[in-house]
Amino acid sequence: MGKNKIISFIDKLEEILLVSMFVLMVLIIFIQVIMRYVFNNSLSWSEELGKFLFVWLSWIGISIGERRNEHIKITMLVDKLPPFAKKYAIFWLS
Repeated sequence: MGKNKIISFIDKLEEILLVSMFVLMVLIIFIQVIMRYVFNNSLSWSEELGKFLFVWLSWIGISIGERRNEHIKITMLVDKLPPFAKKYAIFWLS
């Protein structure tokens, strides 16, 4: 396996892990809400696991966002530059 194939495999695995963790977090929180308001009994571990999953979702999401260059950027200053300067500012800020 070449280096690009390994990195591609890890990237795909990271995306699958992110989606799986998100689904699990939503499911656990949904079950917690049902347990609390329908059965008047809450799960002792669900909130902690939800927080733990949320933190890891954030870290993995940051990694994927950086790889795709899709992070939120504040471009107010860059948008006001003339086209020539804007091209170089975008180059240096990316």
